[in-house]
Amino acid sequence: MTQFDVHRNPAGQGRENIPYVVDIQSDLLSNLPTRLIAPLIRASAFGMPVGRLHPRFVVEDTAVVMLTTEIGVLPPRALGGAVASLEDRRHEIVGAIDMLVTGI
Repeated sequence: MTQFDVHRNPAGQGRENIPYVVDIQSDLLSNLPTRLIAPLIRASAFGMPVGRLHPRFVVEDTAVVMLTTEIGVLPPRALGGAVASLEDRRHEIVGAIDMLVTGI
């Protein structure tokens, strides 16, 4: 597992609107039994993103918005292989998490 890798949503229910999740956990903590993830919802199913809180990305030609307020954990075995990486957008992802946690 690598931080900022995008995986297909392993949850059957809701996959239509939330096709992906992004791994946001530091690789330094890869020995933990879970990975911290943020769902990526289809932009067309979301509405108006709230500034830095909801960064927008394109994954496999699908416009998505990070649901920062829905961060959760999954066991690594549930994630499967990565389909993309958002490493080049790390500042936006970390900025969204900062906004959620500190309001800055």
